[in-house]
Amino acid sequence: MTMTPDPEHMGQPTEGTRTEMPNLPSRVELHRRVPSSRLPGAGHRQAGQSGQDGQGRQAGEARQDRQTRTEAPTRAIDLPVSPRLLGAVALVLCLVLIALLVWGMRSTAPQVTSSESGVQSGSNTPAQSAQSTASLFDLIKVSGRVGATPVLDLAAPIDIKGSKRRIYKQGEGRFIAENTPVLVSITAFDGHSGSVLNPSGRARLLVGHADAATLGEDLLSSVVGLAEGSRIVVVRSLNPNATAPGASSAVEIDVVDILPAIATGVVQEGANGNPLHVEMGDEGPVITHGSTEPLGLTTQLLLKGEGAQVNKDDNVVAQYIVMGWSDGIQRQSTWSTGVPELINLAKVMPGVSQALVDQRVGSRIAVTVPPDLATGDDTLAVVIDILGTEPASVDAQSPQSSGDSGSAQSGGVTSAPR
Repeated sequence: MTMTPDPEHMGQPTEGTRTEMPNLPSRVELHRRVPSSRLPGAGHRQAGQSGQDGQGRQAGEARQDRQTRTEAPTRAIDLPVSPRLLGAVALVLCLVLIALLVWGMRSTAPQVTSSESGVQSGSNTPAQSAQSTASLFDLIKVSGRVGATPVLDLAAPIDIKGSKRRIYKQGEGRFIAENTPVLVSITAFDGHSGSVLNPSGRARLLVGHADAATLGEDLLSSVVGLAEGSRIVVVRSLNPNATAPGASSAVEIDVVDILPAIATGVVQEGANGNPLHVEMGDEGPVITHGSTEPLGLTTQLLLKGEGAQVNKDDNVVAQYIVMGWSDGIQRQSTWSTGVPELINLAKVMPGVSQALVDQRVGSRIAVTVPPDLATGDDTLAVVIDILGTEPASVDAQSPQSSGDSGSAQSGGVTSAPR
């Protein structure tokens, strides 16, 4: 006979039955799978319940167990990042950033060995300057075409012990090697006032071979390896007794231009051929002419230069060749050595002097000189490359000298430092 349980007494313990509170699971156990055998009430039946009721209860508990396992959240335990690790990573990143910034500044900063169109270089004597080379040359601005009289702007007075130099422009002409022809011009400026120290305000010329006898040791080392068309700026201290007249300090700024050894002017169309025809060969100009001899002085402007104008009392640095009209014999030529020469217009034949006055440096002219304006025996055919010009009195006013920068004469081109 099956007994029907009383609903009002279901779940209540019968008399004589001892009821104990189950042990509560810990926090960690809540995240674990809870076996059905551990669930409260599992395996305990109350008195008076039928086997069918017990089976139903077990089935309900099984469903509850599956639901608990299904709905139990799976949570990952978040481990906090160590503050020391974060600090170390931040420090490494900062060091890498600083290194990149320093490397970038070093690679992009202007160097003393960079110029307006290329590489600039500076060299210091053992005596240290009160100003760094970079800041010193930041105070100096030189303008004007190479070969023309330069213009210097000085932002502040220069104070220096010893000497420094910078290549302001790299030329594109023939490279200067030792013992090869060379022509340089030097313009000296006062290191405090910036005023020109050269006589007449014009550059001083030096022509010859690239050797110590012509240039001096210091200037030779500065010029060799550079190309024609280059410009060097030299700042040096002089012995107070060797400064130029009118100098306000013992600091001198020299602008040194390496000039081309041949004319570089613009070709003048239609000028070549009458009365002289000139072609440039490996050994200089080759002159031909027609049968009709000119009666007087003729001048053909073959190349037009843009340099300084020749004055009647100047010394002119030139390459030239002189040939007899009638016999075609070469009488004189600088092209055999390639070394330009200094022509004193007061002493040269009158026809050449007349042809050169008012021409510009960089020009090439072809001249026929009648006998009365030449040597008197024949009409001469002359081709002249005008490479530089200076006042004829410059030699007496600014003699060359040698020695170190502490004792060198102002304006003495042989004393320019390395």
